[in-house]
Amino acid sequence: MNDEGDFSLSSDEMLVSAEDFSLMRVEVGLRNADLCPLAEHLRNGFSLPPEVSGAIADAIEGRSGAPCSISAVHQRDGRPSEGLHSRNIEIGLAYEKELKAAKRGEAKRIRSNLAKRFHVSEATVRDAVAYTRRWLSGLVGTVSAGK
Repeated sequence: MNDEGDFSLSSDEMLVSAEDFSLMRVEVGLRNADLCPLAEHLRNGFSLPPEVSGAIADAIEGRSGAPCSISAVHQRDGRPSEGLHSRNIEIGLAYEKELKAAKRGEAKRIRSNLAKRFHVSEATVRDAVAYTRRWLSGLVGTVSAGK
Protein backbone atom coordinates (compact mmCIF):
# COMPACT_ATOMS: atom_id res chain seq x y z
CA MET A 1 0.00 0.00 0.00
CA ASN A 2 1.45 3.38 -0.94
CA ASP A 3 0.96 6.84 0.62
CA GLU A 4 -2.26 7.51 -1.35
CA GLY A 5 -3.95 4.38 0.04
CA ASP A 6 -3.48 2.36 -3.17
CA PHE A 7 -2.58 -1.30 -3.21
CA SER A 8 0.06 -2.55 -5.57
CA LEU A 9 -0.77 -5.85 -7.23
CA SER A 10 2.77 -6.12 -8.53
CA SER A 11 5.80 -4.04 -7.83
CA ASP A 12 5.94 -2.19 -11.15
CA GLU A 13 2.78 -3.03 -13.16
CA MET A 14 -0.35 -1.31 -11.81
CA LEU A 15 -1.86 0.32 -8.77
CA VAL A 16 -5.37 -0.39 -7.53
CA SER A 17 -7.19 2.06 -5.25
CA ALA A 18 -8.46 0.89 -1.88
CA GLU A 19 -12.04 1.32 -3.16
CA ASP A 20 -11.38 -0.78 -6.28
CA PHE A 21 -9.66 -3.47 -4.22
CA SER A 22 -12.60 -3.49 -1.80
CA LEU A 23 -15.03 -3.75 -4.73
CA MET A 24 -13.13 -6.77 -6.07
CA ARG A 25 -13.45 -8.38 -2.64
CA VAL A 26 -17.21 -7.66 -2.69
CA GLU A 27 -17.62 -9.34 -6.08
CA VAL A 28 -15.65 -12.41 -4.98
CA GLY A 29 -17.54 -12.47 -1.70
CA LEU A 30 -20.91 -12.42 -3.46
CA ARG A 31 -19.89 -15.34 -5.66
CA ASN A 32 -18.91 -17.27 -2.51
CA ALA A 33 -22.01 -16.20 -0.54
CA ASP A 34 -19.84 -14.13 1.83
CA LEU A 35 -21.42 -10.77 2.64
CA CYS A 36 -18.66 -9.59 5.00
CA PRO A 37 -16.67 -7.83 2.25
CA LEU A 38 -19.87 -6.01 1.20
CA ALA A 39 -20.49 -4.87 4.77
CA GLU A 40 -16.89 -3.66 5.08
CA HIS A 41 -17.11 -1.88 1.72
CA LEU A 42 -20.25 -0.02 2.77
CA ARG A 43 -18.89 0.82 6.23
CA ASN A 44 -15.87 2.41 4.57
CA GLY A 45 -18.25 4.74 2.75
CA PHE A 46 -17.50 3.34 -0.70
CA SER A 47 -20.23 3.40 -3.33
CA LEU A 48 -21.38 0.49 -5.44
CA PRO A 49 -21.44 0.64 -9.23
CA PRO A 50 -24.80 -0.11 -10.89
CA GLU A 51 -23.66 -3.61 -11.99
CA VAL A 52 -22.87 -4.66 -8.42
CA SER A 53 -26.04 -3.03 -7.06
CA GLY A 54 -28.01 -4.93 -9.73
CA ALA A 55 -26.33 -8.22 -8.79
CA ILE A 56 -27.20 -7.64 -5.14
CA ALA A 57 -30.82 -6.81 -6.05
CA ASP A 58 -30.98 -10.00 -8.15
CA ALA A 59 -29.64 -12.00 -5.20
CA ILE A 60 -32.25 -10.52 -2.87
CA GLU A 61 -35.05 -11.24 -5.35
CA GLY A 62 -33.71 -14.76 -5.95
CA ARG A 63 -33.41 -14.32 -9.70
CA SER A 64 -31.64 -16.92 -11.76
CA GLY A 65 -28.08 -16.01 -12.62
CA ALA A 66 -27.60 -14.12 -9.35
CA PRO A 67 -24.19 -14.69 -7.77
CA CYS A 68 -25.83 -15.93 -4.55
CA SER A 69 -29.11 -15.59 -2.71
CA ILE A 70 -29.76 -13.15 0.10
CA SER A 71 -32.75 -13.43 2.41
CA ALA A 72 -33.68 -11.56 5.54
CA VAL A 73 -34.41 -13.52 8.66
CA HIS A 74 -36.47 -11.81 11.31
CA GLN A 75 -34.66 -12.17 14.60
CA ARG A 76 -37.09 -12.66 17.41
CA ASP A 77 -36.53 -12.19 21.11
CA GLY A 78 -37.69 -15.68 22.04
CA ARG A 79 -41.34 -14.98 21.30
CA PRO A 80 -43.21 -16.45 18.37
CA SER A 81 -44.25 -14.10 15.59
CA GLU A 82 -47.64 -12.43 15.92
CA GLY A 83 -49.23 -14.88 13.46
CA LEU A 84 -47.81 -17.91 15.26
CA HIS A 85 -48.89 -16.50 18.63
CA SER A 86 -52.44 -16.02 17.35
CA ARG A 87 -52.56 -19.51 15.84
CA ASN A 88 -51.27 -21.09 19.06
CA ILE A 89 -53.84 -19.25 21.15
CA GLU A 90 -56.65 -20.15 18.74
CA ILE A 91 -55.71 -23.85 18.80
CA GLY A 92 -55.18 -23.85 22.56
CA LEU A 93 -58.49 -22.19 23.34
CA ALA A 94 -60.34 -24.50 20.94
CA TYR A 95 -58.73 -27.49 22.69
CA GLU A 96 -59.70 -26.22 26.15
CA LYS A 97 -63.28 -25.54 25.03
CA GLU A 98 -63.70 -28.99 23.46
CA LEU A 99 -61.98 -30.72 26.37
CA LYS A 100 -64.36 -29.04 28.82
CA ALA A 101 -67.38 -30.33 26.88
CA ALA A 102 -65.94 -33.82 26.27
CA LYS A 103 -66.11 -36.95 28.33
CA ARG A 104 -63.14 -38.27 30.24
CA GLY A 105 -60.44 -39.89 28.04
CA GLU A 106 -61.22 -37.99 24.82
CA ALA A 107 -58.15 -35.73 24.81
CA LYS A 108 -56.37 -37.71 22.08
CA ARG A 109 -59.42 -37.60 19.81
CA ILE A 110 -59.75 -33.85 20.37
CA ARG A 111 -56.06 -33.32 19.52
CA SER A 112 -56.47 -35.41 16.36
CA ASN A 113 -59.57 -33.48 15.26
CA LEU A 114 -57.92 -30.12 15.90
CA ALA A 115 -54.81 -31.21 14.00
CA LYS A 116 -56.98 -31.99 10.98
CA ARG A 117 -59.02 -28.81 11.33
CA PHE A 118 -55.95 -26.53 11.59
CA HIS A 119 -53.83 -28.58 9.14
CA VAL A 120 -51.05 -29.20 11.67
CA SER A 121 -49.62 -32.24 13.44
CA GLU A 122 -50.87 -33.51 16.79
CA ALA A 123 -47.51 -32.51 18.28
CA THR A 124 -48.14 -28.95 17.12
CA VAL A 125 -51.54 -29.05 18.82
CA ARG A 126 -49.88 -30.25 22.06
CA ASP A 127 -47.30 -27.46 21.81
CA ALA A 128 -50.02 -24.88 21.13
CA VAL A 129 -51.99 -26.07 24.16
CA ALA A 130 -48.90 -25.82 26.36
CA TYR A 131 -48.12 -22.37 24.93
CA THR A 132 -51.70 -21.19 25.57
CA ARG A 133 -51.67 -22.49 29.13
CA ARG A 134 -48.37 -20.69 29.84
CA TRP A 135 -49.72 -17.53 28.23
CA LEU A 136 -52.95 -17.70 30.25
CA SER A 137 -51.11 -18.39 33.51
CA GLY A 138 -48.94 -15.35 32.80
CA LEU A 139 -52.03 -13.21 32.39
CA VAL A 140 -53.64 -14.56 35.52
CA GLY A 141 -50.38 -14.18 37.42
CA THR A 142 -50.13 -10.48 36.59
CA VAL A 143 -53.76 -9.59 37.31
CA SER A 144 -54.96 -9.44 40.88
CA ALA A 145 -57.96 -8.02 42.65
CA GLY A 146 -57.45 -4.85 44.64
CA LYS A 147 -57.83 -4.88 48.40
